[in-house]
Amino acid sequence: MLAGLLLGLLVSVGVTVLVPPTYSASVTIFVSARSPGGDVAAAVEGGDLSAQRMATYLEVLRSQRVATQVAERLGGGLTADEVLDRVSASTTPDTLLLTATVEDQSPQRAADIANTLAERFNANVAELEQPDPQTAPVVTARTFETAVPPVTPTQPRPVLNLSLGLVLGLLAGIGLALLRNAVDQSIKSREQLRHAVDAPVLATIAEDNDVRAHGLVLRERPRGRVAEGFRQLRANLEFVDINHEHRTILVTSAGPGQGTTTTVCNLALAMADAGRRVLVIEADFRRPQAADLFGIERTVGLTNVLAGRMDWAPAVHRWHDSIDLLPSGPLPPNPSELLSQPTMVRLLADVRARYDAVIIDSPPLGTVSDASVLAPRVDGVVLVVRWGKTTTSAAGDAADNLRTVSARLLGSVLMMIHRSRHVGDDQYLATALGTQYAVGPWSVSPGSSSLAPAGPDHPPPSPPPQAPTAEPPAEAVLAATAQRPTPRPRRRPE
Repeated sequence: MLAGLLLGLLVSVGVTVLVPPTYSASVTIFVSARSPGGDVAAAVEGGDLSAQRMATYLEVLRSQRVATQVAERLGGGLTADEVLDRVSASTTPDTLLLTATVEDQSPQRAADIANTLAERFNANVAELEQPDPQTAPVVTARTFETAVPPVTPTQPRPVLNLSLGLVLGLLAGIGLALLRNAVDQSIKSREQLRHAVDAPVLATIAEDNDVRAHGLVLRERPRGRVAEGFRQLRANLEFVDINHEHRTILVTSAGPGQGTTTTVCNLALAMADAGRRVLVIEADFRRPQAADLFGIERTVGLTNVLAGRMDWAPAVHRWHDSIDLLPSGPLPPNPSELLSQPTMVRLLADVRARYDAVIIDSPPLGTVSDASVLAPRVDGVVLVVRWGKTTTSAAGDAADNLRTVSARLLGSVLMMIHRSRHVGDDQYLATALGTQYAVGPWSVSPGSSSLAPAGPDHPPPSPPPQAPTAEPPAEAVLAATAQRPTPRPRRRPE
């Protein structure tokens, strides 16, 4: 609607400025019938006769013949068609008056054309209404009021143009808004999302430029509304489906660009803030990004483990005392086949026993089948949906896909909600929270129970104990470890 108002205003201003001024001059002609001898009855009959012919006189006034005579009389290169384009004629109801109006960019020429037009019309009427040259014409036409050069232009009309532009712009904006709302099937409310996936909405995450710029919002703005949204997600996951334990959680989406990796990394930070030991598994072999957010190299990782080249423990990177990351490693040509191997099942069983929470980042459900392979093997799935981008049909299809493979859908997360729906949240959080209580290597409040950051004075602890495995043999694991040392985590400069 605002865009329509602005567009209407701009168009009306443009028309007002660009349209050249036009002046209008009018001449009035009186048409009457002759009444010989002063006979009253003949006068009434003559008046009625003239009234019946008024429509004919209008046509004569705007005829090609009269226009040609006017053009020849005035000269200056004016043509008969140009005269007709400038002339409009009308009659006053129940009278014998004709009015001819001429519009031109020159006020003097507008008056000259009008007066010449009346003069030539009067002559043509006299010629037409005088059958006998020896007698007077039956009907006469005389100029009643001559045209004078106008002082002010009739076009453009700034006030009318601006008013009309604003009204039409507003109507166009309302129409487009209603049309857009009618055809827009994207999810823009919790209720829409809940009905689409038939599962609870675990959290709503507001749109924020810090999410795009940094990703780890709990590190950059721990007291903002986005960080609180991820804490809400952590809290709701603790109490959803309380009859079943869900330590291994797969996070996926209905399509690309929904915010899956951002949700995975910040949920891990929020769980670590609550005192849990968390492992993040980067199982997105298509477009892995979790390791980049944590600043960790992915030279070795999950692909090496699934290929049987090494055990999972040496491939894990320690990012913080409570957060470990198993990166994707080299990208394989067959991601779905690699994730469906029994080695992945054993890996999930091992890490489930050694961590309080295991969060798995996976590709979108609607694009590839990787998430469908992993979903039945974890304790629960969280579906990420982006506000205003994901359609209800896409979200519903993703939920149906999970139910088809007998996965347990814990709920959904609505990401990137428009800022206007969170007005006042930042101010409330800034005044409500007296101290900064974010976790990890980025912030520690006085007296907080948060774990100390890893660094020279706080070296990272040893990796989790290796799980017994039959393949590959222990000698092969030791040899691989000796040949390829465990990479040290690369940290972002503070």
